Amino acid sequence: MQMPKQSTTDVLIVGGGPTGLALGLELAAQGGRIRFRIVDKALGRSDKSRALVIQPRTLELLNRHRHLHLGNSASSGDDISNTGGIGRSLQSRGNTADGTTIVVSGRAVAGFETRDIAPLPNTAFPLQLIVEQQETERVLDESLAKATAATETGGVKVEWGVEARSIVRDGDGEGVTVTLGKTSSRPRGNGSRGGTKGAEDEDGVEEGEEVEIVHAKFVVGCDGKNSRVRQAAGLTFEGDSYAQDFVLADARVKWNDPARNHNRACLCFGHGLLTVIPLGHDDMVRVVAVRASITNTSDQKDNDKDKTPKLEDFQRYFDSEMLPELGGTLHSATWLARFYLHHRGVDRYLDPSSRRLLVAGDAAHVHSPVGGQGMNTGIQDAVNLGWKLGAVLRGERPPRFLDSYDAERTPVGRRLLETTDRAFAWLTWMHPWFLWLRNALLPWVVPRALQDRGRVSRSFWDMSQLGITYYSDRRGGGGGGITGTAEGLDKGCRIRGGDRVLDGKIRAPGEEGDKYLLELTDARTHHLLLFSGVDSQAASEGDLQRAEAKFVENSRIPAQVHGIFGEKPNGQSGYVDVDGILHREFGFKKASYILIRPDGYAAHVGPLSALGALVGWFNESLE
Repeated sequence: MQMPKQSTTDVLIVGGGPTGLALGLELAAQGGRIRFRIVDKALGRSDKSRALVIQPRTLELLNRHRHLHLGNSASSGDDISNTGGIGRSLQSRGNTADGTTIVVSGRAVAGFETRDIAPLPNTAFPLQLIVEQQETERVLDESLAKATAATETGGVKVEWGVEARSIVRDGDGEGVTVTLGKTSSRPRGNGSRGGTKGAEDEDGVEEGEEVEIVHAKFVVGCDGKNSRVRQAAGLTFEGDSYAQDFVLADARVKWNDPARNHNRACLCFGHGLLTVIPLGHDDMVRVVAVRASITNTSDQKDNDKDKTPKLEDFQRYFDSEMLPELGGTLHSATWLARFYLHHRGVDRYLDPSSRRLLVAGDAAHVHSPVGGQGMNTGIQDAVNLGWKLGAVLRGERPPRFLDSYDAERTPVGRRLLETTDRAFAWLTWMHPWFLWLRNALLPWVVPRALQDRGRVSRSFWDMSQLGITYYSDRRGGGGGGITGTAEGLDKGCRIRGGDRVLDGKIRAPGEEGDKYLLELTDARTHHLLLFSGVDSQAASEGDLQRAEAKFVENSRIPAQVHGIFGEKPNGQSGYVDVDGILHREFGFKKASYILIRPDGYAAHVGPLSALGALVGWFNESLE
């Protein structure tokens, strides 16, 4: 019998979708010394659009990888400057709907223009972006290849058609042994992919099958709702499935009124629910409907539940529920599908006994598509986890540091499940009496609700994920004590440890043009921002230089330091806070600091006078 191939790696990522790719990018940013692989049981990338929405916070976080200097994209024609990162690259390829129209029983009752309501303050990415998932994955694939080009393997790529047959924690608690096999070698039939199965051993390996034994220090499951890693870790996945089934079409439209601006989303309430999203090219739209909206009888629903919907089904509903001037003829469909939705979440994001098995993305949480949260949450799981794995693997932090991943991301996943479930239940309940009441009330309620611009803006803010915070007092010391706030800040200070660091324009003396504050930071290290303060309380350049020197001398972990002056300096080095907006938004009147973690969140905030205490806190957190 041929002995299986044996190999070792630091991190084995199971699942090559956006979450797995994002985690790969985070690990690659840790200095090139961390070995990792990404395997996926699929035979290759899907050509379907799937997840469409990228939220502003996700774009900010992906843009931390500016060190890749993506440059020109031959396929898209975009020109990424040296300060441009993945977020900018995606921004140049995506679409933002110009507005949204609300239709009830075939009549437009309200609407809004995106740029009148939705642009968010204090960010370089103020709008949601529509990018088809295969394009997002292509950008992440290219970025990962470039980020790892100088490694021993000459660039990390997803290993397609490779599945984890068994995942076993090592007895010493120092790693995990994974048996990998080729997906294509699995026989068809009664097994996982059909056919008659041959004799298998306890690892699910068939006699004579070529496998690989991988010894990994950590295994991260980015392998979706049926995650093998989650099962191996013994994590629960509690929740339920929605009763309704849904149908989807990606198709082109020959518009009834081609002169009209059709780059608008439509939300149509009638016999059911129809959503139309413009994809931004070739008159392509995504059409999603609650299935009961198209199939009116239960017998027909039972007969059709496993069938792919037909384009004429969507056309009938398109004609009956859309306004004639907004509608048209659907044709040239690239994707027709029926799907079912679930709302489930894990009890923890890692195996608590060994901390060697972790989950992220759909392996940790699945939910309705309301608000375009799913893929974004998975990518942000990866961003939170990547630098922490790097710190543990380099020996800078103990393995228990990974508990902070669970402590910080579990509340995010739980809130997401709660909020999307409530909204989705209201949108998709198909009881006839409810539909009648809903359609009677919406023409009165929606116009009045949209007049409250503050409420609408807050809704976009919530969806943007810019408001996610990691406070150390959550869950009895959640965050593992890795965020903090010193005493002595100005009374009106509006940032503390664990917050997202808002963005704004800065200018380097002697340089033309502005840049964004967060362009000073990246995914590779901590960054210390020293703010001078304003007016009579402002610190001098010498004050900031002495503070920087003291921090660099005493801190056990390196950080890049940047000075931000509230007013134009007289020959001083550093950056100028354009119009003093950043000082005003942060509430910094006197000199203050923000220590930014590699994942873009504030690790510690305080007055400049407390910088010595920051060094002590920072070093203590390493113990």
